[in-house]
Amino acid sequence: MSNAIVATLQSLLSWQSRSALSRQATKNILISLITALLLTILLEAGSQKEVLDQTVRKDSLVLQQFYHHRLQQIEMEWQQQAMQLRSRIEFMRLLEQPTTRWELLQSMLTATESDLFTTVAIASHAGQILFRNNDALSLPGSWPTDDHKDWLMDEQNQQLVRVFSQRIWLGPDGMGYLLLFRLVDNGLLYQNSHPKTSLFLSWQERLVARSNHDQAVSRSDLVRRVGWSAGVRHDLVDVPWSAQSAQPSPVLLVQTSTPLLFSLVDTLLHSLFTLLSMLLLLWVTFGIWFMRVTGRILSLSQSAQLFAATNQMSPNLEQDLAAICHPTRDEICVLAESLHNLANNVTQHDRDQDAYAAQLRTSEERFRALTNSLQDTILVFDDDGVIHYWSRSGERMFGYGAAEIAGRSVAQLLHVKPGSSKSHNNNWHDDNWRDLLQLPVDYLLYTSPMTDADHAETAWSVERSCLRCNGTIFSGEWMLSNWNNAGKQLYTAAIRDVSERKHLEDRNFRAYVNRIALSALLEISLEPLELHHKLEVAMNIILTVPWLAIQRKGSIFLADGNGHLDLVVQQGLHEHLLTACQHIPFGFCLCGRAAAEKEVVFAQQIDHRHDVTFAGIKPHGHYCIPLMLRDEVAGVLNLYVDPMRRHDPEEEAFLVTAANMLAELIARARIEEQIKHLASHDQLTGLPNRRMFQEFLSNDLRQASRTQQSLAVAFIDLDRFKQVNDTLGHEAGDILLKTVTQRFKSCLRDSDTLARMGGDEFTLILPNIGHSSHAWLVADKIRHSLDEPIVIFNTPCSVGASIGLSLYPDHGHDIDTLLQRADQAMYQVKSSGRNGVKVYELSVNPDPDCAEKEITGA
Repeated sequence: MSNAIVATLQSLLSWQSRSALSRQATKNILISLITALLLTILLEAGSQKEVLDQTVRKDSLVLQQFYHHRLQQIEMEWQQQAMQLRSRIEFMRLLEQPTTRWELLQSMLTATESDLFTTVAIASHAGQILFRNNDALSLPGSWPTDDHKDWLMDEQNQQLVRVFSQRIWLGPDGMGYLLLFRLVDNGLLYQNSHPKTSLFLSWQERLVARSNHDQAVSRSDLVRRVGWSAGVRHDLVDVPWSAQSAQPSPVLLVQTSTPLLFSLVDTLLHSLFTLLSMLLLLWVTFGIWFMRVTGRILSLSQSAQLFAATNQMSPNLEQDLAAICHPTRDEICVLAESLHNLANNVTQHDRDQDAYAAQLRTSEERFRALTNSLQDTILVFDDDGVIHYWSRSGERMFGYGAAEIAGRSVAQLLHVKPGSSKSHNNNWHDDNWRDLLQLPVDYLLYTSPMTDADHAETAWSVERSCLRCNGTIFSGEWMLSNWNNAGKQLYTAAIRDVSERKHLEDRNFRAYVNRIALSALLEISLEPLELHHKLEVAMNIILTVPWLAIQRKGSIFLADGNGHLDLVVQQGLHEHLLTACQHIPFGFCLCGRAAAEKEVVFAQQIDHRHDVTFAGIKPHGHYCIPLMLRDEVAGVLNLYVDPMRRHDPEEEAFLVTAANMLAELIARARIEEQIKHLASHDQLTGLPNRRMFQEFLSNDLRQASRTQQSLAVAFIDLDRFKQVNDTLGHEAGDILLKTVTQRFKSCLRDSDTLARMGGDEFTLILPNIGHSSHAWLVADKIRHSLDEPIVIFNTPCSVGASIGLSLYPDHGHDIDTLLQRADQAMYQVKSSGRNGVKVYELSVNPDPDCAEKEITGA
């Protein structure tokens, strides 16, 4: 090792005497070694950090799962204790005696000797606190029944309490609430803490409990501790107490600490030792050999410089090249032999060059004579796009003479949209010519690559928009080929004017696309879809017609029949427009004007007709086409165009045709909706008919079976309806049925279903009704809604309702059984004097056939 170190020092001391190649190599080696040292330190530190981070992440995930499961266990235990306490109170029937219930409840709670719930309270149905067993918590006088609370922060005592609210029967006071309050304190966290962790409970960014009684910190202190401190990694894991609750809930904060695996000094010493070992190994295996190689390369460089200066092979030069090849034949030796052969070929190359120049002049004269006789423009340009040759036909096609166009860029002959990413500047030497002629963007319409295997050349054909010197534009077909001349890449282009052919192709293409788009609109109108879905598909069809110069956004409005337009379909609209244009009157903004005037409204830009504007609105134009059904406006089709877009009559004609088809689509969809509604609803009252009622009842029964919930079916028969119908006529009877329907609906929830079975018979579905008494209360409310007489033709008419109820699953599990038993209960009301409510009783008529015979006989 000492010899290697001495050799290294000697090589460093002789730095100035070395060649430039040796100095560069030594410098690069030293830089590489220093870089390797730094990388080794960084890699080791990074590896240690990554291992520690993985360990911390793994431990954090385990702790999070552990405490999440533990919180669920605690919550389940509390829930079971709360349900057991409520069941015990209900079983002992402590609350049914108004005079002694609070003393009995207090005695039962005292005898229980359970410290699980800090406070037990009873609240009425209206939320008034009727009873509490102690004053450990600061509670309000009334408990909000419409705001379900899972947690309560007692600000007076600075305590966080878990609240369990359960409905309980209060005897004569009806249903009330049992309120159980469980204190969450430091002891609970201490009992459930994991070793090597500290637990903190946060409520609305405030710490309310901790497992370590001696450590008083705030939430901000915990957050600042996260990270590295004195070689220890601190982490904080958040575990929500109840992630599924819609109410605010506390968060359990789990703090962990993890020390470093290795110190910084150990890492630095290990990296330094690794570097010294690499340095010694590099010098023994590579340094000595490299010094010999650099000497041979230096000798080869000097021989090349000598040949370049003298342009001949001298005896000294041949001796130097022979010495380079001794004693080993390798790539350096091959390079020396190549230099020797190169010198012999230089003289021969100079003689051949004059012969090639003469042949080139002859070929150029023949090429000029041929191209000047063609109608197509022929030009030759180099790899920089600079034109070197221009045929006489180019002056007729583009207006430039040969002397005028020479030295300019071929990109100046191509037209590009203003603002396009491929637009060229005003400089004649433009480097964008490759993109303009090769890439399939903007005006690139057709590319047909061809390969000539005999000459190894490539040819392709493109159609581009060309620009004459006077500014006019025409379509040109470029037939290009590339070739080499003395190592330089050159291109030949033959340009032909194909404007007339392009015009015919464009017209045929538009007609073809129009037929496809209109056929698609017709097909979507026949599909069995909702109107909104049909309009969405129709909007996409119109926006994707390729030849239309419209933006990929727009909207469709439908007239509501009261002089307003409703936004039903939109694509790409700004959020401000979705709010401002949701419901607009005729005559408002461009869409309203199109509806009011029943004519197409076109705007090139934002003008005084735009009643809806907002900050940051982008410049644009509009097509607003009314959707006409004969003389009525069914809606408006609103499309966007680029600002200052010129009006195109052909474009407008197509959009009007599409709008007419949209109007027919809307009319057909509305007719289908009316037919569907008439098939499933009663024509007089608008209620579901018998068939639709059975579908609703079947769906509700399946839902009740899945959720294990109760369901009530009611059979309603109007009393004295026949007298009104016979006395005042059928028109009065219709008015009476409509009024009764409105009164019944006012007593029901949105989830309830009221249907008319025929005549004066109605049926009712009450899903998720709970206890049978709740169904009875709803039915009695419906009965009382008819207490006030109904005035028809200035004549007060008093009618009543006989209502029978059956419950699922108590009275049956299928539609027929529930309806039959509700009907039996209704007939019992009829036989008992009418205008009443009765729930079916199995003990009264256990045999449905016998019950039916008894009612029929009565």
